[in-house]
Amino acid sequence: MNELRLIRRAAQVLAMLALLVGALALRALHADREVDGTTAGATLTGLLPVVTSLKAHGAADRAGLRVGDVIERVDGRVPQSLAQVERTMASGRHIKLAVQRDGHLANVIM
Repeated sequence: MNELRLIRRAAQVLAMLALLVGALALRALHADREVDGTTAGATLTGLLPVVTSLKAHGAADRAGLRVGDVIERVDGRVPQSLAQVERTMASGRHIKLAVQRDGHLANVIM
């Protein structure tokens, strides 16, 4: 049983390292996007968008998004594309984002 726990923990650590490496690599390649009057950079790693940059004191920053957050859900739905996330954020209405951060799920209301 202890071996299974060690394997599971190792898999979690490797997944976190992969996210971190991906976020760092993408940070160097990101393109800033204008979202609701604030600059927020994001890109896709695998199937889900990852926040790669935030404008200091912008709406996304004030709402609590962090660089490296993986956007798992937008208003309860898995995002189909980065463009969909950007359109929803630019809509001007309040949205709820479920983000993976430091191995935990966090909710951000924008």
